[in-house]
Order: sequence, then C-alpha cells, then structure tokens
Amino acid sequence: MPGGVSIDLQEEVHEVKQLSEKIQSAPPSEKHRATPSIPLTEANTRMMKLGLAPTLSGLDVSYYRAKVETDPVLALAGLRIDLETLARNLAVGFKLQPSGSLYTLLERLKEAGAITLDQAHLGLKISKVCNQAMHGELVSREEAEDVIDAAEVLFHQYLAWLSWGFADDWKPSS
Repeated sequence: MPGGVSIDLQEEVHEVKQLSEKIQSAPPSEKHRATPSIPLTEANTRMMKLGLAPTLSGLDVSYYRAKVETDPVLALAGLRIDLETLARNLAVGFKLQPSGSLYTLLERLKEAGAITLDQAHLGLKISKVCNQAMHGELVSREEAEDVIDAAEVLFHQYLAWLSWGFADDWKPSS
C-alpha cells in the first residue's frame, strides 16, 4: 500500500506482541525455574565456549533498540539473523540437525520438546515481520520497536537455557 501502512503488517505485529505477552506470563517449567539466567554481557562468550555461534547483538536488545532509531529495517534484519542463530544453536544443543529454513528448525525444536508451540509461533511471526520489512514492506519505527520488544522474551529464555542446558556445572558470574 503506497504511502501507508499495511493492514497485514499491523496485524502481524499485533500477533507478535500477543504471543510474546502470553509466553512471558506463562510460568516456567520446574526444570527451568531454579536456574539463574546468564548475564547479557557473557552471552557470546558462553556460546563460543560451548561451540555455538555468537549473535550479532550478544543477545542485548538495546543493540536493536539503538539501531531502530536510524534504520528500522536494518534493526529487523539483524534481529532476524539473531533469531536464526538462536534456533541453530538450540538444534545443536538438543542434538538435532541444525540445517534447513527457520521454519524447519523451529518445527524440529518443537517436536523435540526443546521449545513450546507458542515459542515456535512467536519465532515464526517475528521472522515473518522481519522478512516483510527486508523485502520492502513499510515498517514504522514504532512497529519495529514492538517486534524487538516481543523478541526480548525469546532472548531471555534462550539465555536461561545457556545456564541449564549443558552438563558443565557452569553458573553465571554475579
């Protein structure tokens, strides 16, 4: 829609926000409840030590919040890259094949019990909005910020997994 905002994109952003709020409000499983979260400043160091790929942002959403001020599309493109890196890392951690599309990766992770249905849906919705923006769909700074805010819940849950998902007795520094 030239000169305007796509109704479809607005609806997708709204669904992304709703799924993020639903996941954030869900109680953590017993397995995850007692484990500390990794500090953001240690995320890439931890991932590299585990043989996983580091992320562009170091899983610090303020990286994307700063980028969105000057270029919402670039911020969403980076977020999309980080999302795929997280899915590939989770696949490696759960001993699944880390190849294929993001859709395939999220489906494999869901089937293996590594992520919930809602987490898979949120990842796909975020990816869809990011892809639309990267392919020329108009996206406002506010819409991009909403998507980044929604992705933060997945970043936090991934950081928690880095604390409990491996048998090396690692604990984040205080």
